[in-house]
Amino acid sequence: MGGNANIGNYIAKTGAFAGGNGPGTDTYKFWSQSYDKGADTGGGSDMDFYLTYTGKPIVATYKRDQAANAANNEFGWTDFTNLYPIFTGQHTAGEQVTFTPTDEYAFYFIGVGGLTFWTQSDNFGDDRDNQHFAFFREADNTYWVGMEDAPFYYPDGRVRSDRDYNDMIVRLAPIPEPATMLLLGSGLIGLAGYGRKKFFKK
Repeated sequence: MGGNANIGNYIAKTGAFAGGNGPGTDTYKFWSQSYDKGADTGGGSDMDFYLTYTGKPIVATYKRDQAANAANNEFGWTDFTNLYPIFTGQHTAGEQVTFTPTDEYAFYFIGVGGLTFWTQSDNFGDDRDNQHFAFFREADNTYWVGMEDAPFYYPDGRVRSDRDYNDMIVRLAPIPEPATMLLLGSGLIGLAGYGRKKFFKK
């Protein structure tokens, strides 16, 4: 997550994304640990994870695509057998897709050269074993995910990817309960309920 143009900078509106259209906070947890905008570090990747459906459809909001390969990138979810695209190619920021996954599911990302990367990324024995997803937790079951669309290395071992994880940025959140939406409209969101299941299952 080095440099000053990664997804952490986008979320915190720092570095190359100062004054940008990210949420402008450094309080979101990166892989369950705080992101330090001063040191540009935080958290640590998990090479093999999948998710558990919480019982509510999920809204994916397209936030940004920074990649030169934007027209060809694809993000979606998988039941470990089939691929279900969510965003294919470049979209307008703010565009939304609602999906209902299976009880257990993961995400995939098709990047440069048509290579597919998975949130479960430690079983291939090649460059796909590197984690190409970076998750930031906004709230219960609400996450920002940034993706890296290029392999980390050329076949000769030279570094290929810039590892900024901003080649596509998507926000994932459950559809609000009707009562929660009423609270939002009345300014009483602080009274909303608690106790949702955790999004990650490792």
